[in-house]
Amino acid sequence: MADHISEALVLALHTKGFILFSFLFGVGLAIQFDRLAGNDRRFTLMVRRLFILLAIGVAHLFLIWNGDILTEYAVVGLAALPLLYGPRRLLAAISALSLALWLASPFLPPPISFPDTAWIAHHVEQARQVYGGGSFMEILAFRIDEVRTIAPLHVYAMPRTFGLFLLGAWMWRTGFFRPTASRGFLATAACVMLVFGAWMTGAAARGDALGWQGRALFQSLTQLILAAGYGAAIVVLAEHPVGQKLVGWAGPPGRMAFTNYIVQSIILSCIFYGFGLALFDG
Repeated sequence: MADHISEALVLALHTKGFILFSFLFGVGLAIQFDRLAGNDRRFTLMVRRLFILLAIGVAHLFLIWNGDILTEYAVVGLAALPLLYGPRRLLAAISALSLALWLASPFLPPPISFPDTAWIAHHVEQARQVYGGGSFMEILAFRIDEVRTIAPLHVYAMPRTFGLFLLGAWMWRTGFFRPTASRGFLATAACVMLVFGAWMTGAAARGDALGWQGRALFQSLTQLILAAGYGAAIVVLAEHPVGQKLVGWAGPPGRMAFTNYIVQSIILSCIFYGFGLALFDG
C-alpha cells in the first residue's frame, strides 16, 4: 500500500514540468515569430536565436550537467520553425500526430537500443565513485562519456517535445491566452482534468495487469492530462484576484526561467560534485 501511494505521488509530479515548459517554449517561439512579422530577416533572426541557444545548451551539456534540455529545445525548435509559416490547422494536425507517435512508442520497434539492467547497475556504481570523490577532470571526462548513454532518452522524448512545441504555438494563435469570457469553462476543464488525472495516476500505480507496454501508454497519457490540468488551473488562478495572491509571486521568477535554469545547475554542481567543483580534496 505504501509503495502504491509513494509511486502515485511521484507520478503526480514527475515529467509535468517538462511537459509544461515544452508547451510554453512553443508559445514563446510563436510569440517571437509573430512579433517579427513584416521583418524581412525574421527567419534569419529566429534561426540565429536558436543556434545561440544550441551553443549555450551544448556548453551546459558537456561542462556543467549532461541532463541538459536546452540542446533538445534548440534542435526541436529549428525543426518546428518552418511550420510556423503554416496555418493553425497544420500546427494542430502535426502536433496531434507527433504526440500520438510518442504515446504509441511502447508498441513500436525501438528506434534505438537502451542499456540493459546489468550495465545500468555497473554504471551507477562508477558514477558514485567518480562524482563522489573524483577530481574535476575525472568528473568532466565521465560526464562527457555519459552523453552517448543519455542521448537515446532525448531521441525517445523528441516526438513529445516537438508535439508540445506545436501545440503551444497553435494555442497561442487561437487566442487562448488573451482575456476572454470563457474562463468559467476553463476552470471547469481544469477541475475535470485534475480529478481525472489524479484518478489515472492512482490507476497507473496499480496497473501491473496492463503489462509494461499498456502501463507505459497509460502513464504517458496521464502525464499529458494532469499537466494540462495544472496549466489550466494556473491560468485561471492568475486571472482571479484571489488567485493572483497565490501565484502572482511566481511571475518575475517565471520571466527568468532561462537564467534560473543555468544558475541552479551551477549551484547544484557545486553541492553535488563537492567543494569547488571537486577541485580540492578533503
